[in-house]
Amino acid sequence: MHRIHSWAKAHASTPNTQSQGQNQSNSQSSEDASAQDAQVKEGIRDPACPESEKDANQTPERGMFVRMKDGIVRFTGHTKRALCHSWVNVLLVFVPVGIAVEAAGLNPGLIFAMNAIAIIPLAGLLSHATECVASRLGDTVGALINVTFGNAVELIIFSIALVKNEIRIVQASLLGSILANLLLILGMAFLLGGLRFQEQIYNSTVTQMSACLLSLSVMSLLLPTAFHASWSDSGDADKYTLKVSRGTSVVLLLVYVLYIIFQLKSHAYLYASIPQQIIDEESHPGVLAEFMNKPEMSRTAAVVMLLVSTGLVAVCAEFLVDAIPTMIESSSVSEAFIGLIILPIVGNAAEHVTAVSVATKNKMDLAIGVSVGSSIQIAIFVTPLVVILGWCMDKDMSLYFTLFETICLFVTAFVVNFLVLDGRSNYLEGSLLIAAYVIIGVAAFYYPGSGQSSDLGTAGG
Repeated sequence: MHRIHSWAKAHASTPNTQSQGQNQSNSQSSEDASAQDAQVKEGIRDPACPESEKDANQTPERGMFVRMKDGIVRFTGHTKRALCHSWVNVLLVFVPVGIAVEAAGLNPGLIFAMNAIAIIPLAGLLSHATECVASRLGDTVGALINVTFGNAVELIIFSIALVKNEIRIVQASLLGSILANLLLILGMAFLLGGLRFQEQIYNSTVTQMSACLLSLSVMSLLLPTAFHASWSDSGDADKYTLKVSRGTSVVLLLVYVLYIIFQLKSHAYLYASIPQQIIDEESHPGVLAEFMNKPEMSRTAAVVMLLVSTGLVAVCAEFLVDAIPTMIESSSVSEAFIGLIILPIVGNAAEHVTAVSVATKNKMDLAIGVSVGSSIQIAIFVTPLVVILGWCMDKDMSLYFTLFETICLFVTAFVVNFLVLDGRSNYLEGSLLIAAYVIIGVAAFYYPGSGQSSDLGTAGG
């Protein structure tokens, strides 16, 4: 029994001894591994490896270099996506071409054409960068950025033309921008949207408010012309019409401030409402997915693109304005046609693409906001601001337009207000608006010059 007990005790103690040995060996190996890891992580200097000290000293510089490299890569990627997000940006190749033809002193018509085409994609980039910057700076600052740069292209062109004393071009372009937004852009949106959908609906409450603002803006632009016609002496008429125009401009700017507060703060819910049919169509991924998921830029990339595109627009606009007088003298193109038709199409090309694109995707609220909203902004913000700028430059910039221009504006506002109040649109309404714009364009092409027009066919400035 004692032998059996001793044998059992000896065999029972054998595994424990083996396990203890294994545990000791495992613990020793784990300690060696952890020591090696610590040496690698802590960068223990090995006499046999002299480069370890150099690597340890270069770690901060390497980290800064990596961060800088990553920032450059992200900036390049965001800029590339922004440049490729629209097919209109293909026209960016005309930017260096326009600068080159001006530097070479070629034909004024060629200089005008190249720089006009170059401004089209630059306007789109400027608009896209403005939206990206505004979306990252909050509602208040974003609204200020949108107000400042939303019509930057028009303001740059008008300011340069004012400096060069091309007041008639400025007046015609202001009116032409309103006509282009109300007739051409809105008409294309109604037409192409109506060809895809039998009938489209939109927020009639917002359009009624827009119609009231549009009527006020038209009245403010028509009254100075009627006031000027009431005077028998042309000298007194010009002097007092200029004063009336400046006073009217101050009132319009105050109205615009109230309009911004109404739209963004006090009654923002009116502008955020969307018809239920469109909400149902957007509740699942469809044709709107690509548009709603537009690539966004970082704030740095957006600010850089905003500044660069603004500078390039200013350069191309100056070359364009410089070529206008010589081109008018050497060609059959009238001053009225350039101001009423060509320059507004160039300055509003980005809005043309946006309005038509969203209309074909059944986003009529946005399409009307782009077209009618932009025309209201030009009428009660850009136009009075240009008058104030002319006042500061000691230029006789007034709201006195020609009889032809005032009739075109009145008829346009009447037709548009009548069409948008029902809250529905179709392709026939779009065709009517485009037809009206073409008729105005044909009349503007044959409009007499300053030496051939009557007293009613000339304006102040």
